[in-house]
Amino acid sequence: MVKEKEENEMMIAESDSEKIQILHDSNIIIKRIIDDFHKIKERFDNCFDSNVPSIFFNTAIGKEFAELKNRGIKLRFIVEITKDNLSQCKDLLKIAELRHVGNIKGNFGIADRTYYWSLPIINEGSLPLDLIWSNIKAFVDQQQFLFETLWNKATPAEQRIDEIKEGKEFDIEILRRSDITLDIYLDIVQFALKEIFFIFPTPKAFIRQLKAIYLAKQLSKERGVKVRILTPINETVEKWIIKLSKEEEEEEEEKISADKKYDTDIFTYSDIQIRPIEKMSNTKATILIVDKAESLVMELKDDTKDTFVEAIGLSTHSNSKANVLSYVAIFENLWKQSELYEEIKESNENLRIANEQLKINDKMQKEFIDTAAHELKTPIQPILSLSCILINKIKDQQQQEMLKVIYKNAKKLGSLAKDILDVTKIESNKFVLNKSAFNIIELLQNIVTEFEQSLEYTKKIKFELNVNNIDSNTAVLVSADRNRISEVISNLINNSIKFISIEDKIKQEVEEAEEEEEEEEEKQDIDGKIIINVEVVINTGSDTNGHYLVKNIDKLVVISIKDNGIGIDSDIFPRLFTKFASKSFQGTGLGLYISKNIIEAHGGRIWAKNNEDDKGATFSFSLPIANN
Repeated sequence: MVKEKEENEMMIAESDSEKIQILHDSNIIIKRIIDDFHKIKERFDNCFDSNVPSIFFNTAIGKEFAELKNRGIKLRFIVEITKDNLSQCKDLLKIAELRHVGNIKGNFGIADRTYYWSLPIINEGSLPLDLIWSNIKAFVDQQQFLFETLWNKATPAEQRIDEIKEGKEFDIEILRRSDITLDIYLDIVQFALKEIFFIFPTPKAFIRQLKAIYLAKQLSKERGVKVRILTPINETVEKWIIKLSKEEEEEEEEKISADKKYDTDIFTYSDIQIRPIEKMSNTKATILIVDKAESLVMELKDDTKDTFVEAIGLSTHSNSKANVLSYVAIFENLWKQSELYEEIKESNENLRIANEQLKINDKMQKEFIDTAAHELKTPIQPILSLSCILINKIKDQQQQEMLKVIYKNAKKLGSLAKDILDVTKIESNKFVLNKSAFNIIELLQNIVTEFEQSLEYTKKIKFELNVNNIDSNTAVLVSADRNRISEVISNLINNSIKFISIEDKIKQEVEEAEEEEEEEEEKQDIDGKIIINVEVVINTGSDTNGHYLVKNIDKLVVISIKDNGIGIDSDIFPRLFTKFASKSFQGTGLGLYISKNIIEAHGGRIWAKNNEDDKGATFSFSLPIANN
C-alpha cells in the first residue's frame, strides 16, 4: 500500500512517452538524480542558487558530477558565486565550465536536451524536499532557452572569484524603489576615500541633489577626496556654484587664521571642480562614480518634480570592474570635452578682445597717417612752387642743380603723401570717383606727349601707341574719373621706366666689366622702349583669367603697357597688386595697389605678365565702354 501511494504521488501527468513527475522526499530525489546521471550521454546544463554547491558537493551527487566529467560529458554550470560557496565553486571549476549570475532564485538542470528537473530554493544546510521532472519537449526547450540566455549574460567564474578576493560582495543590483536608492546614494558618497564623480543630466537634477554635493564637499575638506561635477548650468545653478565657492573661500580663510593662531602645520582643504556640459536630451540619468570602484546610475523619471524620491525611477548599483570603468571612461571623455570647450571659449574671448584692440589701434593708426599725410601736403606745395620760381630766376648753374634736387625730392614727398591718403581712403571705404565721359585714346596721347617732353633731357625712351581694331577717327568713350585713370596710366608707365632704368644699371655694370661691349652700347641712341596697345573686345566672359569678365557690360577697352625692362621678380609676382609689394629702392609698393582699386572701382580688371619672347613685362587693364 505504501509503495502504491508513493507511485501515485510521483505521477501527475503522462501521455505516451512524455510525462511530468513530482517527488517530495529528499532521499528519493537524490536517488532519482543519481539514476538519471547514469543515463546522460553528451551534455548536462545546470543553474543553481548560492546554497546548492555547498549542499550537493557534500553528498554523493558531487562524486557523480566528477564521474560525468570522467565519462566525457560536457558540463556547464551557472551559479551565484559568493564568498560562502567559493571553495565548492573552485572545485566545480575543475570539472566544468562555470559562470556567475547574481540573485538566482531556484535551481534546474537539462540533460541531453531531452529532459529537465527543477528544484525550489534550498535553505542553507538542508536537502531538497521537492523536485519536478519532465521530458515534455516544449518544457525542455523552454528551460534550455532560459539557460542559454543566462549563460550568454553571465560573468566568467574566474573574474567573479577575483572580484570576491578583492572584497566585492555583488556585481550589479537593480533598485526599483527611489527611497532605497537615496539611502544607498548617500551611503556610497559617505564612504568615498579618493574621488567622487557626478554627472547631472539637467540643472534641476543638480539642485535636487545638493545634499549629496554638500556631503561630497565635506568629505573633500576632511579627507581630501577629489570631487568633480559635470552639469548643465543655468542662472540658478550658477548662483549655487558661486555660493559653494564663496563658502569654500570663507572657510579657507577661517582655517588659515586658526592655523596661524594655534601655530599648527595641519591644513585641510577642499578640492571641488565643476564644469558645464550641454543638457542631456537623449540620456536622462544621474551618474555617480566613487573611487572608480562603484557606480550608481539613476534614471530621471520626471524632471518637473522637486524631490529626489519623486523624480528618480529605476536605478542600477554596480561594483563590476568592467561596468564601473565604462562609466569612468564616459565621465573622462565628457570632462575633456568640457575642458576643450572652456579653452576654446576663453581663446575666442581673448581673440575677440585682441581683435577689438587691433581695430582700435588700426583706426588710430589710419587717423594718424591720414592726418600726417594732410599735414605733409601743406608745406610741400610752397616748397615746390618757390623752388620752381628760384630755378627760373637764379642763373648760377650750381645753385640751379641744388634747387632741382630740392624740387625733385619735394615732388617725391608729395607723391608719397598723396598715395598714403589714397590708401587710407580705399581702406576706410571713402574712395570717391568723379565720373564723366571722355575719349580714352585722346587721354593716352596726351599722357604719352607729357612723358616724352619730360624725359627729353633726362632719359631716352621710345614710346609707341598702337590702336588695334579701331578706326583712327573713332572716339573710344569711357565713363570714368579722368584724373584717376590718368593716375593709373601714369603709374604703369613710371613703373615701366623704373624697370628699364634698373635694366640700364645692370647693363652699365656689365659694360664696365667688359670694355668691348661698352663701345657697342655707347652707339645706341635708345635706352628703352614702351609700347601702349589699345583694343576693344566683346565681353563674352570666356577669358580664362577672368580679366575681361564684367557683369552687364557688352564691350570693354583693354589697354596694355609693354616694356623691355628686367621684368617682374618671381618673388613679387604672387603679391604684385598688394600693399608694399616692391624689391626696389625707388618705390613704396603702393602704386599698383592703388591702381588696382581704382580700376576695380570702375568695374574693370587689372593684370600683369612677363613677356614670353622679349624682355620686360606687360601690364594691362580693362574698362567698360560707355553707352552711346
